[in-house]
Amino acid sequence: MTVDEIIINRLEEAFGKTFGKRIVFFVGAGISVPSGVPDFMRLNKKVMQTLIDYELRELNENDPGEIKKDYKLLTEIRPEVMYQIAMDELGWEVLYSLEMLEGYEPNYYHYFLAEAIRRGNWIFTTNVDNLIEEACRRRGVNFRRYYGYRNNENEDFEEYLQYIKNCRDVPGGVLFKLHGSIEEDTKEKYETVRVSLRQVGEGLFGPRKDVLEYFLKEFDFWFIGYSCKDDFSVFPVISNTKSDKDIFWSQYDEGPLSLYIPEEDRLLWEIEKEENKPLEEKRNLELLNMNKVLLQRGRKFVIIGNLGEFIKVKLLPLLGVEIDEEKIKEKAKEKEEAKERGIFFTWAKSKGKFEKYLFLSRLFEQVGDLNKAIKCCDKALKEVKNEQQLIKAKERKADLYYKRQEGDDEEKACELYKECINLSKDPLERARLKTSLSNVLRRRRKHLESYNAAKEAKREYEENLDKMESLGEEERKKKIC
Repeated sequence: MTVDEIIINRLEEAFGKTFGKRIVFFVGAGISVPSGVPDFMRLNKKVMQTLIDYELRELNENDPGEIKKDYKLLTEIRPEVMYQIAMDELGWEVLYSLEMLEGYEPNYYHYFLAEAIRRGNWIFTTNVDNLIEEACRRRGVNFRRYYGYRNNENEDFEEYLQYIKNCRDVPGGVLFKLHGSIEEDTKEKYETVRVSLRQVGEGLFGPRKDVLEYFLKEFDFWFIGYSCKDDFSVFPVISNTKSDKDIFWSQYDEGPLSLYIPEEDRLLWEIEKEENKPLEEKRNLELLNMNKVLLQRGRKFVIIGNLGEFIKVKLLPLLGVEIDEEKIKEKAKEKEEAKERGIFFTWAKSKGKFEKYLFLSRLFEQVGDLNKAIKCCDKALKEVKNEQQLIKAKERKADLYYKRQEGDDEEKACELYKECINLSKDPLERARLKTSLSNVLRRRRKHLESYNAAKEAKREYEENLDKMESLGEEERKKKIC
């Protein structure tokens, strides 16, 4: 049996009337790339360039080599982490950058998945774009969608979890969006994505995790366009859920389709080989993680090649679906030409150098370059406009000295914390700063002094916490001023 026949036979089962043979598709950013949609890594790079290009050039005195080196280092930060830092330092409006994922045309993958939904299968995705939904609408496919959070809760996944617990035949034709969804024409169009990004460090949990685990255990899975690198969220679940069900894994390659049926010994050998590479040698994280997932499943089928071309040429005609490829290309071109006129770019230009330098400082801290992180704090201090900014920049610099521990860094950290304590009018802020100061003193083995400082800070913090939290935001501001 050829690879084409294996794929078609399995999909005929999934798309047919035999309930037990329905399949679950798990799709990632790779399915939207043919439409021109940037994957999260490309989006990550574009966001960074827009926000900190001038500051990075100024920091490196326009040295092309250093600038290129820093961009390479910083763009290796996971997009989820970058967005969390950006929201902390610059505001939630950084999510306006998600407009770069909107307004594209669905491609052959999306129409194929729409037909899968029509036939009662299930789709899980880490994508936040709405191209699968758009393909469903254009094909007249009724579907149910679960995408995360209402009022910061997993209410809609909880709803489906009740179906699983109470129904013998769980409803099909469903799209599950594990990382939230960009909403259309609403005031909170990025809200579920924002909440998802906030929680990504905690991993997938609660009803979302329970629903995914149920399907992993009970059904065959087909992974398409998924890089398996979201080690903060989905990967820990799919790599730790054991099942005797089949797995189909599509690896993109320009060539014709080929089939690889790996033995467990081979998978284990490849994992060991990657994990034992010298520190200076880069691991193939996608291969490493993919193998860990494959080991959890029953029969394993790795399909290497251009599955999208196969879907477009052989599967969609069988399903009666026609694709307007020229329209897809035109839309992608329009988006490329128009994107720098969007609201995100206008917002980014409005942010001051102070905020951007502290954002850049956090990024360098994230990748372990504390020297440049401190240098960014110095740049931020030159852009200070008020007392609160002064405290924030000095405290950040003190934290970095405390973390770096070179030469007289601890002494410098102590002096900066003391300066911040003297400047602050907020009792809670002063208490927090005193706690930070006591940590440095304790590490410097000034036992009695550090003990007394920590004890006093704790007492002061506890005394003021209840008082300040009982006040409204406006009252608190008046109290501080």
